[in-house]
Amino acid sequence: MMSTSNTTTTDPIDTLLDEAFSYRDRRLSKPADVTSPPDLTYSPITFYSDFARTEDGVTTSNEDSSIEMKDTIFRGRGLYATRDIPEGNHLIVAKPLVMVMSWEVSDEEDEIDSEDELDNDDDDDVEDIDAEEYLVDADAAGKGSSDELEDAFDDEDYDDVEDVKFAAKADSQDDHDGGSDGDDASIDGSMPSGEKRNGVLILRLLDKIKQNPKLWTDTLSQLFPRDEESSLNLPPWMCSCPKIGLEIEQNFNELLDLQLFPDNENEQTCKDIQLRLPLIVRYNVLSVETAPEQYSHFDSEKGMVELNGTALYGPEVSYLNHSCAPNLSRMSIGDVMFFVSNRNISSGEELCFSYIEHELLCESEEKRTAILDMDFKDYNDNDEETRSKKQKIAARERKVKTGPMIDAIVQNEIMSTQPFERLDLILDLLNNPEQVEPEQDFQCDKYTLHSLHAITLDQLGKSAEALTEWLACIEFATKNFPAIDETTMNLHVQAALCAKHANKLDIASFHANNALQMHDKLWGGGKDRFLKRYKHDFSKPLRPISKKQMALDVQELFT
Repeated sequence: MMSTSNTTTTDPIDTLLDEAFSYRDRRLSKPADVTSPPDLTYSPITFYSDFARTEDGVTTSNEDSSIEMKDTIFRGRGLYATRDIPEGNHLIVAKPLVMVMSWEVSDEEDEIDSEDELDNDDDDDVEDIDAEEYLVDADAAGKGSSDELEDAFDDEDYDDVEDVKFAAKADSQDDHDGGSDGDDASIDGSMPSGEKRNGVLILRLLDKIKQNPKLWTDTLSQLFPRDEESSLNLPPWMCSCPKIGLEIEQNFNELLDLQLFPDNENEQTCKDIQLRLPLIVRYNVLSVETAPEQYSHFDSEKGMVELNGTALYGPEVSYLNHSCAPNLSRMSIGDVMFFVSNRNISSGEELCFSYIEHELLCESEEKRTAILDMDFKDYNDNDEETRSKKQKIAARERKVKTGPMIDAIVQNEIMSTQPFERLDLILDLLNNPEQVEPEQDFQCDKYTLHSLHAITLDQLGKSAEALTEWLACIEFATKNFPAIDETTMNLHVQAALCAKHANKLDIASFHANNALQMHDKLWGGGKDRFLKRYKHDFSKPLRPISKKQMALDVQELFT
């Protein structure tokens, strides 16, 4: 277990950050030279992770581990604390089995590929293809330092205050962790359409299984769904990209011919892989983002969007269940994922994280279940109700057929308008909300509008008014998010900078200290690491002040 309160010689986070920045810079300068996901330096021993994967892919628990795996009647397989764990401990640090980057595939490519492949009469391989061919058929299957900070700024004044490009965390609105983060299954319980990224992951896993069959027998087969019965109770998976769907089908057929498994087990094992592997990917992939809470994340020159992707991790991650009151938060640097205790955890507690964005945890059980879109109900943690298959189907049919109104698309539309026009639009939405049905009324919509309002007021130099909005956002986050949370931390950062600009120094100092304390619990490394992670965010012009003044404000508040 790694305490994050101090930087030590065995703490590799700064090295990981350097490698992540380097990968991002190479992707931006010479994208043709970077054709695969990052593979950052990682050693389970260095990280003191409570799980370690051996060379053949088997995940084992360390003898002095503070985590154990249990099977329970009502929660299934999960991870539990064997002793009291303080907040701010990195309990699990993992590398993925496979990963696909967002720049490798996109939703737009999914649509283009699907239409072009189906309509292209010149392509013999896909001519007159019925989408059902790509259905995984259960029956057929048999079932920074202060010096560095100065370098980030120059003496030029900001010519224009940048509009913040808003979007959902790279993969998180259509990717619901756990937890699947990478699938667009239908909320109304109809046939799920598997994203292209999931298809790519399946192909990469099949390649790895061909090279090392133990990857299936010792690791992948341990992931949900773990047997034929569980798989047949789930909606089948269909790739949205016909070309990739055809490749998957061909690879399944090749797998049988390769005789990778014992003769008396080969046919059944291959059928098991064909049935379960697409569902394992669907229900276990996670979105991966580096510094997604920062407003520079999507910046084409300074942000970390080039590191966004979707990945499948091993049992040490997939055994973690969902909770609407999570005691773990997950964070990433490149392809390395961290699970950190976001509060004190008592011995015997199950370790859980949220499969949905923390902004949505305040919503009703029905809405959370609809957003999860994972074919199970988001019960309260003490609810031990069991349900039959018939009950599960009925619950899916009752799912809310909507999500937050102020989603990524609406946010981008709002932020694309001129600041004064945008201000009027946001105020109208806040003061005269559209009358909607109860199931369409999301509390997080108001929170999102307050954050957009704060940014817009800051851009217009209305710092005192902006501070009121930032404080409203912090109040919402403090009430509804985990005690230690990256988004809350970033809200404190913005409130501190806003208050400094409004000459409210005591308030600025209070929020700066809160941000630093929360960052140190999550990431360790003290002020130097905080400045390193936030270097690019601090160089993004959100307020009408000079870069030199911004650098001075940052140094005064955070050093």
